[in-house]
Amino acid sequence: MSFPQLVPPHCAINQNLGSLHERDFYTPFESRSGVYELINQLNAYYGNTLLGHEKAMAFLGRFHIDDQDLLQEFSVGFSDRTLGKQLPASDTVEGELLRGKLQRMGFFTAFGGESLRGCLTFPFKDNKGDIVEIYGERFTRWLRFGTPNEVIWSLENGGLFNSEAILSYKEIILCATPLEALMFVRAGFHNVVATMGSRGFTVEQLDDLVCAGVARVLIAFESAPKADQSSYLVSQALNESGIECLKVAFPAGCGARDLVPSRGLDMLRFVIQGARPCCQSYEAIRSSSYDD
Repeated sequence: MSFPQLVPPHCAINQNLGSLHERDFYTPFESRSGVYELINQLNAYYGNTLLGHEKAMAFLGRFHIDDQDLLQEFSVGFSDRTLGKQLPASDTVEGELLRGKLQRMGFFTAFGGESLRGCLTFPFKDNKGDIVEIYGERFTRWLRFGTPNEVIWSLENGGLFNSEAILSYKEIILCATPLEALMFVRAGFHNVVATMGSRGFTVEQLDDLVCAGVARVLIAFESAPKADQSSYLVSQALNESGIECLKVAFPAGCGARDLVPSRGLDMLRFVIQGARPCCQSYEAIRSSSYDD
């Protein structure tokens, strides 16, 4: 099997280890673990790390998505740079093998740092329930120059975040990121999925929606020029595939991230009710008066 690489954000079985809040626990990573087993172990470690990280939990609390049950249900985690300390020492055979394997898989850089360091982690699963992609989002306001806000780890092209929803609902809310999707879940909308950024909608995700028999999609990207362009292109692809498409009516320049901290989750219920067809042409959106 070929190992994955980290890809830029513009390209394209949760193992429950218990509710540990202490910082000195050990997760038994083993070099002989299979690829999917090792990914699950990493994801479980990130999940337990999140629960004990005050700043990460405070950030999620701003959006009313710091509920522990919610975070565990969707296997949300946080990479706080402590993963290396949980592995066998690098001067042992086991430690060298495991670190080499994790580096080839893309979880460690060539310099030994965690690729997802400082990121909230959101796993994307395939139709068998295996984690095949992880979307990482950094929330620190001040980042070193050249450090991206988003990191995508990819084993293969995955589906949608919370892809199980498309098997249960004919009407789906499509968000740009998992963080925004969780806000809708907390507001009572369980028929929500997410891609990896407003420009991250893929042919594979379109195929999943079509094959699942989804009849209507409400695009919940923010109301801003680039996101509006993406909304139009997504709606065009959905319409051509026989899926009705509406645009969630966020105020100009706003999205879920802007409304929820100041107006609460009830505002999401309001904007969903005002969803309307994507009627603007792509050219009209491109010539918008907003700054590009």
